[in-house]
Amino acid sequence: AKHYRPKRVKEVYEWLLVNNLEHYYINFEQNELTDLQKIAQLQLPDESTYFDLEITMPGHKKRLERAVVNLKQKLIPEKPITFGRWGRPSCLPQAKFDFLCVKASIFSHKKPADKVCIDFMVDSGSDVSTVQEEILMSLDLELLGPIYSCGIHGGNHTNLYKACLKIGDEEMDIEIMGSNYDSLGSRVVRHFRHVIDGQHHVWLKGNYKDPLPAVIPLPAPKMLPGIMATPAVPSVPSAKIKPTASFAAGPGKNISTSKETSETNLIKRTSGKRKIAPST
Repeated sequence: AKHYRPKRVKEVYEWLLVNNLEHYYINFEQNELTDLQKIAQLQLPDESTYFDLEITMPGHKKRLERAVVNLKQKLIPEKPITFGRWGRPSCLPQAKFDFLCVKASIFSHKKPADKVCIDFMVDSGSDVSTVQEEILMSLDLELLGPIYSCGIHGGNHTNLYKACLKIGDEEMDIEIMGSNYDSLGSRVVRHFRHVIDGQHHVWLKGNYKDPLPAVIPLPAPKMLPGIMATPAVPSVPSAKIKPTASFAAGPGKNISTSKETSETNLIKRTSGKRKIAPST
């Protein structure tokens, strides 16, 4: 079925109604201003235009000027940040179904010239981004500390790093950890606006202000009396896991930063909140 679209003259009337100028609709129609695109091209203030539209009240003139300015801003085509797609990411070529994917670059603040372009999977079910271990080890990223990462398939101790992500012309600091696949978490996704259909994914400049810093410092591990602190988890490349054709759901991990061991307390993060886990 064809998509319904209101007639242009009706769009003009509704626009005038929203701006409390609907009683001038007949005058707009008589002057052939029956298209919002044409109205957006008006150069105001202009006394001849006000005369043709029979607008004499100073307040109504100002109201029309503001309405036209807002209309121009609304109709200006917005330049996308980048374009994503539905597909199988390079890290999961045998996945049964398509995922939202996007190409982006990642690099270390120490070596900004050494960028690595990655075909990321969009994973809004996680608050942290991931990258394959061999890529992680080549980037010389800043170590934030040890964490305990929880997901639907279980949890494991690993390290959290600080990296810089570049999507289109936008750069942002992110938290990232090693995995056997490449993904962008919910904090990255929420930084942008999105237009998604069954074929395309358009990334637009965002309007969300995250109240938390992009990289949240990890508190020092809590010391137990007479016990030395445990160092960061050694970075050992994970065994590569070949995806099967039945892999249909996203990995769905959720970073969590706290599980106490017999030697030290690690940190727990849930939805951006951190606390020291109670002793077991």
